[in-house]
Amino acid sequence: AEAPSERAQVRRREREEAAEPSPAGGGDDDMRGNAVMLANGAMEAYNEPVPNNIPLEKRLPLVQEKLDRFLSNFGDKIQILDLKSGGAVIRDRKQFTMRYGCVFRESGAKLKGTVYKRFYFDAAGGKPTYSLDFEMHERLVTATPGTP
Repeated sequence: AEAPSERAQVRRREREEAAEPSPAGGGDDDMRGNAVMLANGAMEAYNEPVPNNIPLEKRLPLVQEKLDRFLSNFGDKIQILDLKSGGAVIRDRKQFTMRYGCVFRESGAKLKGTVYKRFYFDAAGGKPTYSLDFEMHERLVTATPGTP
C-alpha cells in the first residue's frame, strides 16, 4: 500500500524541481506555470492509480493525496462553464473538490485520461496562456451517470 505513495512523492519532487528556475535564469519563469504545464500536471495526478480493492482506511488517504496533487494545478476560483449557455457546470472549488473526490474514490486503479489533441495559445509578458485539450476518459465513475 505504500508503493503508490512513494511513487507519488517522487513525482511531486520531480515536479517541484522542474518548477524551480534554472541557475541561468532566462525565461524559465514563463514556462513554469503555463497552461500546458498545469494541464500535464493535472493529467499526471488524474492517472495515478488508487486501488479500490483495499480497505477504506488505507484507500481513503491515498485518494486524498491524489486529490491534493490534482487540485494543486487549479486556482481557488476554479469553475467549469458550459460554452453554449455560459452557465456553470461546477460553480466553485468546493464543488470541484467534491466531484473529483468522488471520481477518484469510485473509479479505482484503472481510471485513465488521455489527451488526443491539444491547442496551445501562448502569450508573452506574463499574460495568461491557454490549453484546449481533446481528452478521452476510461473507467470513469461519476456521482451522476452521464456527467463529466
